[in-house]
Amino acid sequence: MVESTDKSIGTEDLYKKYERVLTELFGHAKSVSKKKFLSSLSPETETIIDGELVRHRIDIPDMEIQETIHTHSVLESYIRNEKEDRKTRIKLMLLVSFHILEADRWHSILGNLLKVIAENNYELDLLVDDALKTKRNKIERLLKKCKSKGLNLSIEQAYDEIINDNILFLRNAFFHSQYHIPPNGSVILITKGAVRELLKTLDRIRQCKTLKPMTDQSKKQRRKTQYRFDEVQEIYRRVITFITVFALKRNQILRDLSPTGKRSVC
Repeated sequence: MVESTDKSIGTEDLYKKYERVLTELFGHAKSVSKKKFLSSLSPETETIIDGELVRHRIDIPDMEIQETIHTHSVLESYIRNEKEDRKTRIKLMLLVSFHILEADRWHSILGNLLKVIAENNYELDLLVDDALKTKRNKIERLLKKCKSKGLNLSIEQAYDEIINDNILFLRNAFFHSQYHIPPNGSVILITKGAVRELLKTLDRIRQCKTLKPMTDQSKKQRRKTQYRFDEVQEIYRRVITFITVFALKRNQILRDLSPTGKRSVC
């Protein structure tokens, strides 16, 4: 979980960490089947013809991920500017983070790399059009299959740092406007279900029922309902760093194989 990870780790160290994680993942997939490994990195895709340049074909999934990265590049300077309004910066960090996490392209590649390792198999359009929660659940099932083969891949922890139950809950609250950010932008409070939980607690108090102390297990299961500004920054930083390393490593492999030496981003 993001809130329980080491926040002292610097961006450069985080970059190196994700680089190690993805090098391990790519290496295992390649050792199982080089052909299926390369198919996972560069799957067959549909194309459309540009209206102005009739002969210019556009790879749709690559175009889609480029749009998410463009969104980040446009908003990055405002997000990082400490002189700007914190309330707006929190919203933009979450918008960019979830915009990237929702993208099919990198999830499909990641899923197929795990599928190659776990099943020596590859599936066209894997995880395409699935909801983020469904994507996460399928990735977790593939990781369990890898474990059953004796492989404890470090991608499991890295993936959980950017997509876990709390982050999914935050994502849903944010996109359904079930949150509140005070004017100073110090925190985002998730209001989804908050009134219902408060009424339950008040009802128990009125009935003179003892409120039992929370066990470690119940604390673990309890959803996180507020994030400080720096915690949102941490989610944003991890998502951006992970997708950057992922894209660069994938592109480098494909660039090395391409006769022109050119490859689009992710």
